[in-house]
Amino acid sequence: MATPPTYTAGVANAATAISPVRSISPNDKAAITYFGGKPATSASINNFMGIGLDPAYPLVGTPPPWAAEIYSDTMNIEPVFSANNSVATCYRLIVDGQLTTAGTNGAVAGHATTSLYRDLYTFSTSKLRHFRLEMEGGSRFAGFNVDSTATVTRTPDEDLTIIVGDSFTEPTIRDTGIATFSKWDGWAGVFGRAIGARNLMMSGSGGTGYLNPGTGGRVKLRDRFATDVVAYNPKRVFFSMGINDANREAGSPSYTAQMCYDECTTLFALAKSSLPYTDFNVMSPWTAKDGATSSIYAFTEAIAAAAAAAGFLFFDVAAMVPRPLRVTTTLASAYASGSSISTVAPLPVGSSVIVGTMAWGTTPATVGGGTITGVTGSGPYATTFGATVASGAIASGSTVSTLGRAWTWGGGRQGATNGLGPSDFDISDDSTHPTVLGHKKAGRAAFQAYASQLAH
Repeated sequence: MATPPTYTAGVANAATAISPVRSISPNDKAAITYFGGKPATSASINNFMGIGLDPAYPLVGTPPPWAAEIYSDTMNIEPVFSANNSVATCYRLIVDGQLTTAGTNGAVAGHATTSLYRDLYTFSTSKLRHFRLEMEGGSRFAGFNVDSTATVTRTPDEDLTIIVGDSFTEPTIRDTGIATFSKWDGWAGVFGRAIGARNLMMSGSGGTGYLNPGTGGRVKLRDRFATDVVAYNPKRVFFSMGINDANREAGSPSYTAQMCYDECTTLFALAKSSLPYTDFNVMSPWTAKDGATSSIYAFTEAIAAAAAAAGFLFFDVAAMVPRPLRVTTTLASAYASGSSISTVAPLPVGSSVIVGTMAWGTTPATVGGGTITGVTGSGPYATTFGATVASGAIASGSTVSTLGRAWTWGGGRQGATNGLGPSDFDISDDSTHPTVLGHKKAGRAAFQAYASQLAH
């Protein structure tokens, strides 16, 4: 797209500004290709029939972002669109891979009503272009208007990739500094573009996990796997869960890393039997403003072990160092309690480490960890941490491994910065969910971790 189009905002329920016009029905399968979900006829929008996403997401909550694509040589194009009272961030039009409006991230706002809008995009020349309309999950789409003489053809289909996750994947984006953004810029959308997944479904269910059913009628992942994954017969699946399980280790009901391992083992076996030709990949839990905690470390090890047993590729954003590259030593003496350990060899101050090795079975070992704040002695080495290392005893000789930092760290957040790390900018004012910048960084971090495991 050498020259951007001229953008003219539509007026609620106004007639088309293109004359003569050709209207492309949203049900015209010879012209429109959909990505991110199965469209289904919705209720009429101001007496104009539109479509929304297949209502096969009753266990997820808000349907995920989705997209409609066409090829056309039109000089004028109008997406016919309603936000359906869902969000102020309504849609963005991408032409030949480039954003078409000057707004933040190309998102067009101001249409958060049930009205129908026909925003006009005018090009100076007629040539074949690729148009992609990216929409929010709750929106309604009523087709495209183009010049009456324009040719219109559908873009090629693509095998479906599904990212199954929690609120990070929905995505929940909070940002006090940016009012308009596209949910296609959530971490899953950024990751999807990095791996070349044009047909991407973000199947997120906030507050849930492998074990945690969340609230409001939601369920744990295995209980929605048939409706939200198997029903769509994806070519590739990424599991991105665990933070809502690890954060309940001390809650009620409490979950343990062993319970997570057992549940993942059952889920991954179900996945293999239900979709034997699908490529399954597993990611560590996300972390919040404080980086990885000892619970996150333990649950990450549980998920990684279950993935390895199932033969699924595992990659880690809670500890951005591939397992083959970790530096290890052992405990010189048993750990009982407190914020220090004794190691055979020294590890660098500032390193994030995991202490102990999970032994999956009826009597699982305790695993702990944290960030090293000090190392003294000449062997064995007194190694101190900023918090309690583990919730139980760890035997002498147990492994101590460096992990690297999580995708973000520092303890600060938007509105309460402390200058100690990037979480000042990456994490929103709720202390957990990423900002717009944070989601983009998280998506790139996930791709880096995924690519590093492919290389090994």
